[in-house]
Amino acid sequence: TATELMHVEPEATVMVGDDLIGDVLSSQRVGLTGVLVRTGKFRQTVLDLSVQKPDHVIDSVADLPALLGVVLEA
Repeated sequence: TATELMHVEPEATVMVGDDLIGDVLSSQRVGLTGVLVRTGKFRQTVLDLSVQKPDHVIDSVADLPALLGVVLEA
């Protein structure tokens, strides 16, 4: 896996994407933290109807540094 090649634990890895199923939920299944961005392919109805939820939802990638500060401190 990519995390093995980079010698990084999945739990220490964050996947950021605008596709709930293809980006976020698939990364969560292998132990990554999933961050959904409300841009591009994002659809609120898909998020609302999904039983599984992302670990975090942000409005823009500009919000990522602040979120990563919180995630890394946890």
